[in-house]
Amino acid sequence: MDQLTFTKTIKTDGGEDLVLTRVTDDAADANTLRAQGWAEAKPAQKEDPTPTLPAPPASTQRNN
Repeated sequence: MDQLTFTKTIKTDGGEDLVLTRVTDDAADANTLRAQGWAEAKPAQKEDPTPTLPAPPASTQRNN
């Protein structure tokens, strides 16, 4: 099982929001966290590199 990241936002006594984060690779632990109100964080999207075209053949290049 891949590692899953869970987050939960709580309020401190001072009224500030505090974000807690838990990482687990245990399925039972993941189910327990979900049942306790933890939200599963979405994995970051990996940006695919912009595809580039190969250079045209030398025979099609102009000689300057």
